[in-house]
Amino acid sequence: MNAILDGGCLAEVLGHLTDWGLCCARRVCTAWRDAASTAGVWRAVFEGMHGAHSVHWAAAHEPVALAPGDDEWRARCALRRRAATNRRRGLARARLLPFEMGPTAASSPFFVVSLAVDGPWLALGGHGHVSLHDLRTGKRCWQQPHAASAAGSDDSAHLVSMVT
Repeated sequence: MNAILDGGCLAEVLGHLTDWGLCCARRVCTAWRDAASTAGVWRAVFEGMHGAHSVHWAAAHEPVALAPGDDEWRARCALRRRAATNRRRGLARARLLPFEMGPTAASSPFFVVSLAVDGPWLALGGHGHVSLHDLRTGKRCWQQPHAASAAGSDDSAHLVSMVT
């Protein structure tokens, strides 16, 4: 089989697997392990599993500590798989995080109960605003009036969502 597929073609095929599938495929033979180590294969796997938008987002906002010789995208896949496994096992912790939705803390304190989030960003809606918070610092990075509040809807006061 290896005589039929060159390393580049095999790497292209392996890039369409999930992270678990790629780990299993690496054990087949040395040629497959070498193809799985080709630059960009783990990035393609990450993109296939988490979407094209997450590749651009993760590179800038999801730094990883690498072991010598490790691929950063392989490390990101492993971190996300471990986080998902821990959530399924019930190992995620609930936290009470105070976030301010208004111009001052006294004007509109807003408390969010959140579970572990894959990324460092949390999007919140309430009091007629949508805002983006950095969970690493606990600070609001962006805020704008919610489109529903401009239309006169009261539903926006109860909207809370997480961006992962």
